[in-house]
Amino acid sequence: MKQEQSIKGTTTFYTTLLLSGIILLAFNLRPAITAVGPISDLIKADLSLSHTALGMLTSLPLLAFAAVSPLVPGMARRFTNIGSIIIGLFLILTGILSRSLVHSVFMLFCGTLLIGIGIAICNVLLPVIVKDFFPEKVGIMTSVYSTSMGILAALASGLSVPLATGMGYGWEGALGIWAIPAALAISIMLYLQKFDKEKGETSVESSNGTGNVW
Repeated sequence: MKQEQSIKGTTTFYTTLLLSGIILLAFNLRPAITAVGPISDLIKADLSLSHTALGMLTSLPLLAFAAVSPLVPGMARRFTNIGSIIIGLFLILTGILSRSLVHSVFMLFCGTLLIGIGIAICNVLLPVIVKDFFPEKVGIMTSVYSTSMGILAALASGLSVPLATGMGYGWEGALGIWAIPAALAISIMLYLQKFDKEKGETSVESSNGTGNVW
């Protein structure tokens, strides 16, 4: 009886942690992008960017999505799904910090590119994680992470100007604050990965992950 209760308690804890990780992961898939638009004039004036450069800045994440997304299934087979998501989150965190802490045009573009690559990885694997770990609740879980993603995207867009000008953080601070949910998501995903290894389990691969995406 005690063993059954222990197993049940462990399963409940793991499921709760996994759900929290999925929501936090969704939190990171848009804010680092949507926060840029409302304060683009501040960035342009501060770094003396041309309209062309500013347009390229906002297009970089989309170009990264197109270039990187087809490569993610192969990456997941090599590093596992959760392992690849952790890599993606680290790229997002590195991109956010590099463009916020280093005041230069080069780091602004490099950071934005890293963010786009990281989000592309997580974009592809988040539905896979949901399908693999919640096969009977795909619809509900998809709604949960889609809603979470939309709320944070809107919040980031709405808070950019108040943070940058109203609270005096500048555009760097307004963009840098989104490193917090990235760090939280990394910590949970690292724990989930460690939890799986301690249980002797391997990450679940998507049943559609062996084909050629092209």
